[in-house]
Amino acid sequence: MFAVIVIVLIVLFVPNVFKKGIASAHYFKSQYYLGQWIKGKTAITEFAFNDAHEAAQSAVDKDPFNAHYLLNLAKVKEWGWSAEVFQPTQKNLDELYLKAIALRPKWVSAYGDYAYSLAFLQQDAKMAFLYLHKANDIVPFEETVLQNTVLVGEYYWSSIDYDEKVFVMESAFKILETNNQASFEYVKAIIVESDKKQYFCQFIKNKSEDMSEKANQRFEKQLCR
Repeated sequence: MFAVIVIVLIVLFVPNVFKKGIASAHYFKSQYYLGQWIKGKTAITEFAFNDAHEAAQSAVDKDPFNAHYLLNLAKVKEWGWSAEVFQPTQKNLDELYLKAIALRPKWVSAYGDYAYSLAFLQQDAKMAFLYLHKANDIVPFEETVLQNTVLVGEYYWSSIDYDEKVFVMESAFKILETNNQASFEYVKAIIVESDKKQYFCQFIKNKSEDMSEKANQRFEKQLCR
């Protein structure tokens, strides 16, 4: 009887474990491409995109309830869009992001990434800020969300209201306290190269009493010198 139970368990679970293992391999293959593209080490050719997209799609097909795989597929599609080798549909991107968020409702990076997609692929600033606020309500100091908030806010500055502008500048203020130098450099580049730098610097200056010594040094010597 025990042997029969063991055999049944093997028949039921081993194929699923194998399937998830294959999905993981495809996921990491597409992640490799993403990493290379983000670092600017390789060009996004049509061949490279198709290879990455096929791997990312295969991971989702084999494990459709893995939020990381869903978000990964959305990002691969977006990089293909940025290189003009692929045109994702809004509906498909929405489905991927919303399913990932539904599976992991506290995963704020998914909210931040979806906000980026809404802002720059779908040109929907209102919905982008909705998801940035949702992310901020869950984790107020998540660096990817703060970065995307500053990026989206700077881009849509002329069309957002006063409260959203304050939200954007608060996000920049929070980044001054980060231990991640790359995050600070990312936001600094957005502000320094922007014609809105004066607004950010004045806002942060008015909050200087709330800054740590590290943040104040960054403010005075790097961001708003």
